Amino acid sequence: MNPRHFITAVALLLATTASAGDNRHADDYEYGSFQHMGAELGIGTQGFTLGLATAITPFFELGANVNYMPAILISGNMYFKNSIITIPSPDGYGMNVYHLNKIKVEGNFHRLTFDAKLYLYPFGPGSTFFVAGGVSVGGERLAKLKGHSDEVKQIYDDYSGHIEQYEDEIKAIVGKTALNMASNGDVEAEVRLKNVRPYVGLGFGRVVTRNYTGVRLEAGIQFCGKLKVYQDGNEVPYQDYLERADNGLAKLIDRMNFYPVLKLTIACRLF
Repeated sequence: MNPRHFITAVALLLATTASAGDNRHADDYEYGSFQHMGAELGIGTQGFTLGLATAITPFFELGANVNYMPAILISGNMYFKNSIITIPSPDGYGMNVYHLNKIKVEGNFHRLTFDAKLYLYPFGPGSTFFVAGGVSVGGERLAKLKGHSDEVKQIYDDYSGHIEQYEDEIKAIVGKTALNMASNGDVEAEVRLKNVRPYVGLGFGRVVTRNYTGVRLEAGIQFCGKLKVYQDGNEVPYQDYLERADNGLAKLIDRMNFYPVLKLTIACRLF
């Protein structure tokens, strides 16, 4: 989905609701199950967000959101199991010594997720404070990792690709996972989280506003579980003996069990 298309669609939605709702005010608001519906548009740690909600009672709203995170690049490092390896020369005489430097890796964050939430306003119709609970669905891939090592490519070139017995020595380490290197020196992997993630949060503001428009601030967390690394469609097992988790990318994979949610939105009552 192109971000420009997303923004254009949202702008058309707001323009339509604005032209249709100029005469809606708090004094014509009547409470009742599913009598009113509102929309919200905003931005936050999930990217751009567009949502709809309906007022079930003065105390509850039921809402759904779609969130689009455009491509964001981050950088980090991968290391090798051994920074120096020694391999017998192809001609059988002597040994070749290779020094393996760290690999600069780029991570591409690009996600589309859907949320379903129940909002509780515990202090009644006159209050905008709420607590929320629900689930976030989709966006299994958190990031795609890609890097390259000229030293590994040189090893494969020197031995015409026939280094099967040494491939374990030139695996790249990210977090506590060891990744296979391709013969051209490339390494690729994906960081994934659960497809369905429970959510809790709180904030101020209603989606189904008493007046025509309002502002909402929401903060919460999604329970992701332990992040997993995949390569070629298969999960790469964690290996506790690996000790090279000493950079930001590795710490993210090893320690991130929660996804923080913070967003600011503009809400309007549709009817």
